[in-house]
Amino acid sequence: MKKLLQMDKNINKNSRGNLLIIAGSDMYPGAATLSALGALRAGAGLVFVATTHFAASSLNVALSEAIPLVCEAKNGAISFASLTQKIEPIMPKIDAIVLGPGLSRTAEAQKILQFVATQFPHLPKVFDADALYYLTRFTPSEEDGKNIIITPHLGEASRILGKDVTLTKLTAANLIKATNCHALLKGHGSLLAIKDGQKILTTKISSGSPSLAVAGSGDVLAGAIGALLARAKKRNLSNLDTFHHAVYLAANAHAQAGISLEEKFGVNGNLASEIANELPRFLNV
Repeated sequence: MKKLLQMDKNINKNSRGNLLIIAGSDMYPGAATLSALGALRAGAGLVFVATTHFAASSLNVALSEAIPLVCEAKNGAISFASLTQKIEPIMPKIDAIVLGPGLSRTAEAQKILQFVATQFPHLPKVFDADALYYLTRFTPSEEDGKNIIITPHLGEASRILGKDVTLTKLTAANLIKATNCHALLKGHGSLLAIKDGQKILTTKISSGSPSLAVAGSGDVLAGAIGALLARAKKRNLSNLDTFHHAVYLAANAHAQAGISLEEKFGVNGNLASEIANELPRFLNV
């Protein structure tokens, strides 16, 4: 696991793993910023953020280290046609993709989901938040799903599976069967389920803290997972064990960040940006 966190003395920003985040909308501009902040705090190299003009304006002010790819908006959300045009020049340098935080639920979002799931088979991907909404209408192939981690909370998992669910290994396994993707089922003691052929390997994440239950917390986590998956891809550590380790390291650091904030301030009044800012404490060796 530590191999992902260690840094050579001669490393440069392009060697850390470059991430594309497709997130945000006119209604939810902050999601793109928080996801980018999570990625940068988890040690990503270049973080490109494809989002609407309105959300990009917020990103420029709040997080100048991220690189905005300003897309045209359609009904307040990223236009599919504009997105494909904006990201084409940078895709050769991208090592992983995060899709979904604040994306909104529009026909354009469904097109984007299907495009990302099928057009970049060599890249690891994180599907979070609004990207999960369309998994009841579109199921990645088994081959495409090998490189996708979905990150639903219990409400999102219930929608995907069409019934109320609880935080159990069975629920995590059913998510994999329903989507063909690996799954991080989020909650108090999140469960990471990785499909290995016909087997499903399940790992429990630290129980974290109620301080994590705030708006934008999941956006931060998605960015952090994307950052470590990008690093694994950059270092050609693309086997299933490394995929598992990257997601586990990010999810565990997120949980530990919540515990740290609770110890400092209690469980009320913490912000998602503060969760992100705690991440380096738990991702350095």
